[in-house]
Amino acid sequence: MSFREIRGHEHLYRQFAQAAQSGRLGHAYLFVGPEGVGKHTFARALAKTLLCENRQANVFDACGACSACRWFEAQTHPDFHAVALPPEKHEFPIELIHEVIRLLGVKAARGQYRVVLLDDADTLNEESANAFLKTLEEPPPYSVLILLGTSPDYQLPTIRSRCQVVHFRPLPDDVVADWLRQQGLVKSQAEALRIATLAQGSLTRAQLLAQPEVWNARQKLHAMLGAGRTETVELAQTLWSFVEAAGSNTAAQRQRARLAVEFLMEPLRGALARRLGLSDPAETLAHALPKSAALAERMSVPQLLRALDRCLLADFQIDRRLQLPVILEALADSLTLL
Repeated sequence: MSFREIRGHEHLYRQFAQAAQSGRLGHAYLFVGPEGVGKHTFARALAKTLLCENRQANVFDACGACSACRWFEAQTHPDFHAVALPPEKHEFPIELIHEVIRLLGVKAARGQYRVVLLDDADTLNEESANAFLKTLEEPPPYSVLILLGTSPDYQLPTIRSRCQVVHFRPLPDDVVADWLRQQGLVKSQAEALRIATLAQGSLTRAQLLAQPEVWNARQKLHAMLGAGRTETVELAQTLWSFVEAAGSNTAAQRQRARLAVEFLMEPLRGALARRLGLSDPAETLAHALPKSAALAERMSVPQLLRALDRCLLADFQIDRRLQLPVILEALADSLTLL
């Protein structure tokens, strides 16, 4: 992976290239933005560029051919380490943070930078975040720490104030559509654009939406909302079946849970727009929201606002890693009682 292959974040690349040229690269970065917009890919391209041993003076990018680049691609470079939240944990263990600090303090084996990438920074608790303070205040020479999260609000002020915060925006629809075609996930340009419009600039969402079973689940949830009063158990079972189909991986289950909540919000937003006499962009899609009109006739503006507010609460709870079955059952109960 190199910066040459990254699209949608050209403005950030220019910022880093200028900082490198002027000798102002930081020792700690906090990359924040929605899931699936390329934070991890950009961070790896940055690490590879910093470790490249044959980089041209006027080009801020890895050469891709030197020993360091080959080691990086083989995931064997001694001066790069990627650390993520263990699958069985909900918060970063303090022992793992101490290991990150140790890795940053070790002298670089190749005489260049030493880079540590820490994913899932949103799960740092107060103890693990505070363990970084001395390292962030007095960083070892030529060490770079890159934290990946979704929002600065999830980080303690002590972390935010000692890192350079880099905001990643959602990817443009044309970039998402091109990626879908390159990956062979769609059969036509029209399908690629339809999915890209709903993906909200996230490749993760786009990949999920390209799966027929996910699209069918979207249509089923829309139909259940539009059909009138739905039983709590039926809606909760439908939501959990969709999430459980992701397998035992909790991260994949959370992705599906957030997507399911978004599916419920789509017709609710459309109905609210109709109620308020506003245009609904979703209605112009090839697979528009046919149930918005029925919801607008049946539900008042206060009811729609309460339903949307309840969906947003569920999304927040999913993001904070609460128990998914409990979240979805409570959401189903709230929506069916309106």
